[in-house]
Amino acid sequence: MKDRTNQRGQQLAYFGIFALVLFALAALAIDAGRLFFVAREAQTVADAAALAGVVALARPGGDDALAVLAAQGVALQNSVDNTLATVIAADIVVGRWSGGAFTTVTPHNAVKTTPGFTINNIFALWSPTSHTRREAIAAFETIGQGAPGIPIVLGSCFTCDPGSCSNAPINLAFTTSSTTNSGDNAAWAVYGTNNGTGGIDSYVPTACGGTGTNAIPTKTVGSSVNTTNGGPTPLCVGFSGCINQTYLVPVVQTACGGPIGGPNTIIGFASITILKVNCNPPGFCVANNAQVCSNDNDCGGTKGSCIQKYIQVQPTFIDCNLPQNATVCQGGGFSDSCPDCGTGKVRLVE
Repeated sequence: MKDRTNQRGQQLAYFGIFALVLFALAALAIDAGRLFFVAREAQTVADAAALAGVVALARPGGDDALAVLAAQGVALQNSVDNTLATVIAADIVVGRWSGGAFTTVTPHNAVKTTPGFTINNIFALWSPTSHTRREAIAAFETIGQGAPGIPIVLGSCFTCDPGSCSNAPINLAFTTSSTTNSGDNAAWAVYGTNNGTGGIDSYVPTACGGTGTNAIPTKTVGSSVNTTNGGPTPLCVGFSGCINQTYLVPVVQTACGGPIGGPNTIIGFASITILKVNCNPPGFCVANNAQVCSNDNDCGGTKGSCIQKYIQVQPTFIDCNLPQNATVCQGGGFSDSCPDCGTGKVRLVE
């Protein structure tokens, strides 16, 4: 009888130990499972904040400060462990995504977020709190290949971020004088074997007064395109039919400002919206776009110094993730060659 009593006592002791271990494992599983769930919430916050930051960075007028504010604002629209997700500025870094790596070199085209959160454990057997930190990197990548919709190019002065040039509207002149330029960073593109201005109209859509007989070939970053400072003046009136229309155009490597001529290397693509067509006086002076003129004498007398026939275009940001932009964003092979070109795709890269 005594032996059975001892056995029962041992069984109770073993059961108590087993129950304690089982409780500890259950508590650990609950706290670990809760941490896993909260970590997923934290990752969602990191992803959303990075995407919001880079969208703000890519839009006209965007800069590092606005990117950080946008990331923080979107984070606050989410919650982690039933608490508003506050992301401090130190956990948001604006930099550059290139070659599969994130750095802080310029020009910036990416935002990295690394928010950290502390949560209270339910059972807290080993620690009263747990910590989780997640990382996300979102980048704005421009089109590396596309089919331009109109024979116009922009110079590399074009940018979505504040820099040496702003995104003010650009005046593109109709003129055949090789000594004349519009004073802005744009030019007519010459495709095919015809290197004169007479062949430009064959690549201009019929809506813009051209013949539309030739489709502009698909161009790729790194390839070359011929340019000229003048376009055929009879096209001026026809361009009234494409006001407020948006077209994809190449961005070429060239000095900021001044005339663009000869062959130039394509470094990316942008989108332009045609705002205005001016085919009669008054025009503007090459030396001072704000100075109104009716003839060259109003601008000092130099031949071609008064531009009377021109179209005005506005570089715009277009998000290629949106289906309504599929026509403008046609092509593929996204690239970081020209991160500020204005047309491209925002995506999570890491």
